Amino acid sequence: APLDDVHCRRALQLAYDYDALYQSFAITENMVAGQKSSGALISGVLGYDPNKAPIERDIEKAKAELAKCKYDPADYTLDLAWIAEVPYEEPWSLQLQANAIELGFNATVTGLPWAKFSEQVANWENTPHATVVSVLANVPDPDALMYAQWHSSRGGTWMSAEWANDPELDALLEKGRTDEWDQMIDINIKGVLYGINAVYSHMLERGEGQIINIASTAGKRLMHGSAVYSATKFAVGAISEGLRMESAGKLQVTCIYPGAFQTELGTTIKDESMLEMLMKGNLASIAENPERIADAIIYALEQDRGVSANEIVIRPIAQEM
Repeated sequence: APLDDVHCRRALQLAYDYDALYQSFAITENMVAGQKSSGALISGVLGYDPNKAPIERDIEKAKAELAKCKYDPADYTLDLAWIAEVPYEEPWSLQLQANAIELGFNATVTGLPWAKFSEQVANWENTPHATVVSVLANVPDPDALMYAQWHSSRGGTWMSAEWANDPELDALLEKGRTDEWDQMIDINIKGVLYGINAVYSHMLERGEGQIINIASTAGKRLMHGSAVYSATKFAVGAISEGLRMESAGKLQVTCIYPGAFQTELGTTIKDESMLEMLMKGNLASIAENPERIADAIIYALEQDRGVSANEIVIRPIAQEM
């Protein structure tokens, strides 16, 4: 308390003097090495909206928000902190202190050494009410910044000293995750390419060889929510066909497209809405023994050298997709 109340947090956000913060980046009267934020996403990050109005101080709105807070600001002293090894953060903290006092809070400012700060935020009871920490987006992917800062699972780290613990926010962040895209691309596309690369030149040298790639029926037809996964499986099909053409006369190339079989794939899906949709589709109940895929692989391997089963689509007869 009192910042577990969203109205108290909004009051502080609206009371902060962003013009003073902006001027702290001034190099000359006409040159400022920064720009005002217009929201959670900063310039250079995908999804940033340059047309969105920047956040501005509005003390009247701040007081109106504070009036909705269940706490009396006079009963609390806000513990504000900045990182002692980063001296330019101190005036930002002092500005926050001045604006908090303007709203009626008591507020102290402490410069915490980095090691002490990291130790304190590991436990929410010891975490300062607010800490000024400079954070950069190392890549334009907003997930790399937003998830680490705001998801409940990251509470207690230096990037997530807010301890938000907000299920609604967590759900939004999880839907916007891109690390699963990276994982699918790395495994389903790069993994196939690296595997081919490891044997391709050796097979060409001896003038024969057989390469079998595993795609999915999702690489033949899309369904709602499968765009990225399907894209990787369409890619496996394209890679296989390109490989067949480029190695014509030497290599036997097969791409197998399995449907619903009993594998661990379902355990890797983190999107609850996607899991719910798959459950409604009854795929788990109709999934067949994965040995049937092994049978398809054996069938491809048993073809004479002059023949190649280029594509094999195998699915349970109960599966529509």
